[in-house]
Amino acid sequence: MSLQQFVKILSVFTLATEACQPRASQFKMNTSLANWVHPDHLLFQSSALSRLGCAMQCSKTPSCVSFTYPGSLHTPGTCRGHSTRHFSVGDAQPTLRVSTYLMKEVEASNMAVHRPASQSSTRNHTATKANDGSFHNYATVNHSRRFQCTHTEAAAGERSWWQVDLEACYAILSVIITARADCCPERLHDFDVDVYDKDPEVYPGASFTRCYHYVGVMPAGVTEELVCDNKPIVGRVVRITDAPGEYLTLCEVQVMAVP
Repeated sequence: MSLQQFVKILSVFTLATEACQPRASQFKMNTSLANWVHPDHLLFQSSALSRLGCAMQCSKTPSCVSFTYPGSLHTPGTCRGHSTRHFSVGDAQPTLRVSTYLMKEVEASNMAVHRPASQSSTRNHTATKANDGSFHNYATVNHSRRFQCTHTEAAAGERSWWQVDLEACYAILSVIITARADCCPERLHDFDVDVYDKDPEVYPGASFTRCYHYVGVMPAGVTEELVCDNKPIVGRVVRITDAPGEYLTLCEVQVMAVP
């Protein structure tokens, strides 16, 4: 998924101070009236999808501009995608009566820049270096580029981490990491990218959803986009956790998301 790619997705998210509480937005139509849907407008029907999964299937289906779904954001149910946003009974017998949602075109953007960042420990290079908007990937080459990346301590058997609080709940699509170029690429390997709906530093044991598990060593100096398992994850805190016993150095982290 490139930075310029447009994503068609349901707007069902909201800001929360502690946990992400999904809600239907202004794009949810007449749920109290429960629209009738004409069978001729049906593009697809899938079972065992969450409302978020239903939105993503509609986004990938040509001509799909709305969908009907009876369940909640994460509860599996029967998803039906439609080619119109205007519904009428017409001559045929309607097939269902449920809530209707409209899709909109949105562009994912970096929600991490200049947001509060922290890390498990600090060795000269502070956590904010990874989301300051600078894409220099040299940590300590010369004075003009000095301290452009983060740097934690390392302890045997312990996993170093870095995290950013987006300060609101977003649908997170991918995380883009710029690796250090001047030293030690072998340190950044087999790491996890996780999404929390509240800060695990404040709420120890907070649940998370795995966005991506990186296998192997990330090459020196690269900028690589890690797409969250082909689906958006609703959350506000993104944490990157390295393999045990390693220093963690990140030169820039972008969190591509939509409100």
